Amino acid sequence: MQKFKKRILILLAFMIVLSTTVTAATVFNSKDITYSNSATTKKNVKDSLDELYTKAAKVGQCPEGNLCVENKISNVPIGSYISLTPTSTSYTISKDLTGYTKDVVIHPNKLNLWRVIKINIDGSVDAVSVYVENVMIYISGLEGCRNFIGTLQTIASQYQNTKYTTATRSMGYEGQSAYCSSDTGCIGNGKDTLEDETLVKNLFGDVVTTPPGGTSILYSWRTYRKVTSNSCEFMKLQDDGALGFYTLKDGSTYSTGSTIRPIITIKGSANVVSGDGKSVSSPYILG
Repeated sequence: MQKFKKRILILLAFMIVLSTTVTAATVFNSKDITYSNSATTKKNVKDSLDELYTKAAKVGQCPEGNLCVENKISNVPIGSYISLTPTSTSYTISKDLTGYTKDVVIHPNKLNLWRVIKINIDGSVDAVSVYVENVMIYISGLEGCRNFIGTLQTIASQYQNTKYTTATRSMGYEGQSAYCSSDTGCIGNGKDTLEDETLVKNLFGDVVTTPPGGTSILYSWRTYRKVTSNSCEFMKLQDDGALGFYTLKDGSTYSTGSTIRPIITIKGSANVVSGDGKSVSSPYILG
């Protein structure tokens, strides 16, 4: 009887602490420590309290294989890995956009591993692709350069997942004009933001990466373009701290290729159903 009273006192103390210190469901759900009258089958009060006591003793522990945080993507830390497959399986990049001699086909669903680089005020998160596709996207001539920003954004939009993402962008995009319709259509317009590059470099130590399962380092396009009255300048991310600048003038047919490393914005309300997000082999799974 003395042991029984002691357990009741412990339970009461636990419930008082619980009611005064826990303000959010971060490590457990209330259903784990309460009983429904309709669901309780034990008639012996002592046995029921013993079971409740056992459950209460486990509060705060994280059983192996479970996620012991509130299961919303808005709560994951910077650097977390996320598994998310783009909806599109194939997209043809028209030569009318790039100025190149032929169309190029990409397969967005091949990039399905992402890493969180930023948590936004609204709870959504920005995540960059861990890898790039092994496909060269060529930009050619003055027209290709004038279309450069719009082309990269069109390509980046193919990496959306209609269920989970709210936006996509090419690395470095910050609202620059998409297309220049004439020589003077968007003179200047060379916003030179380094935020995306800085966030990516902080996580990976570099801004370039490889295809999935590959070892060859591939450079990626940077969303930057500066137009003058008769020329257009654009660039690619080549390696840590180095940028490749290309200036094309009237009559130029010069072509250069690179990949695109997309960034996606994931809804803050997206649920995490498994994984710990700590490595490539155990990314958060959404559901």
